[in-house]
Amino acid sequence: MITVKKVFEKDGTAVYQAYEQQILGEVVVKGNTIVREQLAPVKKAQSCRDFMLRSVVFLLTQQFDEVAVSYVDPYFKTLGFAETDGGMRQKSQLIVFPSQCGERCAK
Repeated sequence: MITVKKVFEKDGTAVYQAYEQQILGEVVVKGNTIVREQLAPVKKAQSCRDFMLRSVVFLLTQQFDEVAVSYVDPYFKTLGFAETDGGMRQKSQLIVFPSQCGERCAK
């Protein structure tokens, strides 16, 4: 099972890491803003990235009224973020976490 947890925080900057027997990736956050991310070269890297970013965005929505990203990435548009000058942002209550499972989830 993949776990995402905060492993470091100092002067308003936090580092979250994703684990599953090894470090899968990390997200650096300053206040309410995702500053950067990186993934380890692992199988299913995009699935790991999706889980890691959704987890961090969710944690930020619990702490801040707005969540921002310091760069533009189409991935965040799927969560409801809008482009701003050099980055992206969205009010926490407007961020969405759409399901990608399609027919597998239908019961």
